[in-house]
Formats: sequence, structure tokens, C-alpha cells
Amino acid sequence: MKVLFYSPYLHILGGGERHLFSFAHCLSQQHQVYVVWKNPHILTQAQDRFNLDLSQLKIIPFLPPRFQLKAFDLLFFVSDGSIPFLPVGKSAVFFMSPFLNVHGHSLINQIKLKFINHIVCNSHYTKKFIDAEFNINSTIIYPAVNLPKSRPQSKQNIILSVGRFSRTLHQKNHQALIQAFIDLEPQLSGWKLVLVGGTEPGSEPVLQPLLDQARNHHIILKTDIPNQELHKLYSQARIYWHAAGFGSDLIKHPQQAEHFGISVVEAMSYGCVPIVFAAGGPTEIVTSASGITWDKLSELKQQTLELIHNPQTWSKLSTAACNRAKDFSPDNLCQKFHSLLH
Repeated sequence: MKVLFYSPYLHILGGGERHLFSFAHCLSQQHQVYVVWKNPHILTQAQDRFNLDLSQLKIIPFLPPRFQLKAFDLLFFVSDGSIPFLPVGKSAVFFMSPFLNVHGHSLINQIKLKFINHIVCNSHYTKKFIDAEFNINSTIIYPAVNLPKSRPQSKQNIILSVGRFSRTLHQKNHQALIQAFIDLEPQLSGWKLVLVGGTEPGSEPVLQPLLDQARNHHIILKTDIPNQELHKLYSQARIYWHAAGFGSDLIKHPQQAEHFGISVVEAMSYGCVPIVFAAGGPTEIVTSASGITWDKLSELKQQTLELIHNPQTWSKLSTAACNRAKDFSPDNLCQKFHSLLH
């Protein structure tokens, strides 16, 4: 089977792109898989970023015209809020984020949808908005993470947060996390906050104020680090903070919450206890047994202190977090994807 993947967002190489390449990796074990992108080095970059074997994938520099799409058995398109017209072969459209007011109920979109075999979303949070906007019943396939072979035994007094230093789509609210740590710092002797994220053109105006804010505090910002270094930090950190969606009007702008939260699952797989903002995809990942949610920064700070001062609670949550992360294994993703297509 020949499969074509198309996304307008590959340059971001964030969680959504990891999800997409995970699908492509699944299919590449048995089928010919092609990815549309103008930069031929995107596969190497994605392979390094996501620790996926993408060696079987092939690059097509431009999206073929519609009559040439007939050569493919499956077309897999990532939506930018629009519905592609795909009246050829079998097709699936993937929504990585919520969309509102994109004329989903319009006659032309409803006609296009009749030619699409599958609509896939990355979370219940995304599905809720997509189904209402387009009057459909989409399928959820959660992203997957590569689970560590063993649970780390040696933890350090590190609070970790991972997210792009960017204004694209949804901000990770690094500035709020930095301020929360500064407020707690007098009570956190020996602790440090580590913020890790990728950058892109235009990230400098986002990054520099954060560096200025963190100066003279036990706060470290790391950009574009190798995958191996990131996973070492996951293995060292005790607590994982996540704040996407905080301070936003999520009724008017639901896309500003975390759509899923792959980094949350990755951290949990290494025994980090997650303390996440109570909105979006992370609330589907973090159960009451495996982590903590918060609505206000005061709650984030209070819950962090309580967790640090209660090692038994931390240990219990850490073990549960590891177990919960197993629900998001690559095998589960591949099984659900293959069952969708058959």
C-alpha cells in the first residue's frame, strides 16, 4: 500500500508532528510511506527530535496534483481548520487542535466530508470542538511516547517543564512558572527549576524576557537540546509543571489550552509527578491517582510545597504516574491506527 502524509506544520516539530510521524512510522513497517515537505532534511530532524526510526519514509517536495493522488492507496492530511477535497482513494483527516468558526457546517465542507473516510483527533478535548464545528463523530487516537526500559532510581530536586519557546498556537506560560518558582524559592532550598523547549525563527522576543526574569535565581533555560539530554532530565526531575492555557479565555480561544500534552506523558513515564493546569488534554492524562491539577497559581505553589514536604505521597504518585504512562505506548497507537484503517 502507498500512503501519503501531508501537513502544513512540519516545521514546528512539536507534539502534533510527533503524533503524525508516529502514524507514519507504524505504517512504514509494512507499506510505502511518503511525506510531503520542501526540506528533504525534515526526516532527519524529526528522527533526532522524536527518537523515531523514520528511515523507511520518503520525501515528496510538493503536494501532487489531484489526478496524481490516485496513485496512493491512503491519503492522510493534517487540517489547518479547512477540509481538503479528496475524492480519490481512502483518506483520513487529522485535527491536532480545536477550531471554532471555520464554517464547518457550510454546504461545501459537508460535501467534502462525504469523501473523507476517517476524521481523527488527538484528544477528547479536541474532539469536543471539532465534532460540534463540523457536525461529525471523530475518532480519538492518543499520541504515544517511547517508554523508558526501567524506572529511574536516582532523582534530584528538580522541577521540570518542557514546551516550545514560541507564540505559535498556544503559549506554555513560562513566565508564570518562573514567577511561581521565584515566589517559592525561599522555601525550596536545594531545588531548581529547569525549563526546556525548542525554538524557531521569531523565538528571541519570547526567550530573552524569560532569561532576564530568571537571572539570579535557581532557574535554568535550555533550548533545542538533544533528545538524550531531555530524557536524562526527565529521569532526574521529581516534579513536572505544565501551565498551557492558564490565563486564557478558553471558551473563546480553546486552542490556547494544551491539545494533548506529550511532554506530560513523557515526564510521567520517568516517574515525574505532574502538576498541570486543569484544562485541555492534560486533564485526560493525569488522573487523581497519578498527579495533581491546579486552577490558580496559588494552588500550584501550595500543591508543590505539600508534595515536596510529603515524600510518601510523592513516591505513591510517582509510581502511579509511571503506570499511567504505559497506556500511551507506541504499540497501543499502532493497534488503534491499524484497526481504524481496516
